[in-house]
Amino acid sequence: MPELVSTPQKEHESLCRVCGSYRTRPIWKVGKYDVSVCMDCSAKLVMNPPGLQELTTHYAAVSDPAYYDENRQQLDYFYQKLSAMVRKMRPHGKKVFDVGCSRGWFLDAMSGWDCHGNEINEFEANEAKKRHGNKIVRGPFETCPSYPEPFDVVTIQDVLDHFIDPVAIVRKTASMLSPGGLMVIKVHDFSCLWAKVRGKKFYAVIPPCHLTYFTRRALQILCEKHGFRIDQMRHFSQAITIPTIFFRLAHSKRDSLFGRIYLMLQNTWLKKVAIKKNFHDIVTLFATKQ
Repeated sequence: MPELVSTPQKEHESLCRVCGSYRTRPIWKVGKYDVSVCMDCSAKLVMNPPGLQELTTHYAAVSDPAYYDENRQQLDYFYQKLSAMVRKMRPHGKKVFDVGCSRGWFLDAMSGWDCHGNEINEFEANEAKKRHGNKIVRGPFETCPSYPEPFDVVTIQDVLDHFIDPVAIVRKTASMLSPGGLMVIKVHDFSCLWAKVRGKKFYAVIPPCHLTYFTRRALQILCEKHGFRIDQMRHFSQAITIPTIFFRLAHSKRDSLFGRIYLMLQNTWLKKVAIKKNFHDIVTLFATKQ
């Protein structure tokens, strides 16, 4: 695990990728990455992110163990909740797009709808295509083609913090939605107590995978600045397997102590044991296009 070193705290002229403010202040050094906080929206940002091509190559080769087949039951625990919420909020909706859809499991939970999505990782995209065909686009969301008909719902689950430019993602989402369409964003909540106590050691601080660290305030500002009305933010309980707990604690570093424990547990019956947790560390936002 890289050594995390504090950086002198002073304001400097660096643009916040969430709200556009120049009032940012360096707070952390994580390996070769510099992290600053925005004094206006409270988002934390990796100020020297890799380029889109480097990220695309990275995600094309790497998959998150949370999305392995043996973890599907735990993921479905949330997907079923989200599906029920979406259907309740848009009872006449028919068309949904899932950004970074992985193997398409959330789209499976939206049976009866016209389901679309994109995925960078070739294997995962092919798995999703087995059930959803050419409605799954392989490649970055930024380069997805235009669609002739708008969507009723676009979901951005566990991926907004991966993008170099979250504003561009929200704008593209708005362009894909029909008037009154629903955008759903699920990310780690850096305004929760756990994140405040752990600071740079919070499990979700893992550049270059995560490049923007959102608070609820930052999410609200981002969405409202780009034509959305916030309907609600929810902290749903999540199901997580025992090995995945150690993978998160390892900051995705498999050669660390927690990483080695994760690899060891993956070969035991404990990989099927999941617990329900809700530390308010993950927030789901529902917003309507105005």
